[in-house]
Amino acid sequence: MKPSDTKVPNFSHPILQLLQQCKTLDSLKQAHAQMITTGLILHTYPLSRMLLLSSTLATSLSYALAIFNQVPNPTVFLFNTLISSSLTPKLRHTHVALSLYSRILTHTSLKPNNYTYPSLFKACGCHPWHQHGLALHTHVLKFLEPTSYDNFVQASLLNFYSKCGKVGVCRYLFDQISKPDLGCWNSILSAYAQNASSLKGVSSHNVDDINLSLEVLFLFSDMQRSLLRPNEVTLVALISACADLGALSQAQAYNPVTSPDSKSSRLNDWVCPLQGDLKVLAATNRGQAQALFSSCWPYTMALT
Repeated sequence: MKPSDTKVPNFSHPILQLLQQCKTLDSLKQAHAQMITTGLILHTYPLSRMLLLSSTLATSLSYALAIFNQVPNPTVFLFNTLISSSLTPKLRHTHVALSLYSRILTHTSLKPNNYTYPSLFKACGCHPWHQHGLALHTHVLKFLEPTSYDNFVQASLLNFYSKCGKVGVCRYLFDQISKPDLGCWNSILSAYAQNASSLKGVSSHNVDDINLSLEVLFLFSDMQRSLLRPNEVTLVALISACADLGALSQAQAYNPVTSPDSKSSRLNDWVCPLQGDLKVLAATNRGQAQALFSSCWPYTMALT
């Protein structure tokens, strides 16, 4: 089975539509059989959809790997698809992803690209994979032209070093980005905020903790001058920093800066990390903190 890109497949093909409707592995196998019969499996895009869905619907990667291993000359696009599919919260097969990455490196005609690294850096942010992440960074420098780095790769690097506790490295990398997008800004803000939070309890007056939290506010001022609109991730970092500093009035001032749809249901995903920080602020002035919490999430539980 050799994937072909010479003939563009019909993306409205009924089998492709059937594929998107699969809810179980059995139904996916039936669609797979039809793709083989019609030859649709020979095209890269339908094959990538099959890999993605098989890793989503199955409880393991065995079926996806069985399909992939039948491809004699997989493209880097297919490798990237399977790497990212193996690193979902449901599966989290970091060792498989790194093994697939090694196959790219040893392939005679393939080279990693911008889409290869972000999911790998995310996986390597967890112990015991930190050293692999450091090696991946050297590969980014080797295989990707500096001018071709996209912001997604840069943001994934920032997040990786943040999880390793290397805020200084995060800042150095961030300062090399000529035009950071919202993802990069959020990554550096979160790096400072999360590492400041990790220092809580080390001492009653931790200078490093205060400095990191202050830097979140300074960086956010720089971000505002870039005319980028903050989102929920930005708000999490800001409230966390304000809680560390006990700066309730500053937290209140930041509330209106979120996007116009900031009160949508997706903000519920950010309630848990922020609720604890708002409780810290509540210790200073409970009434104001409760008002701030309610203005952010009018449909969620109150501070207790």
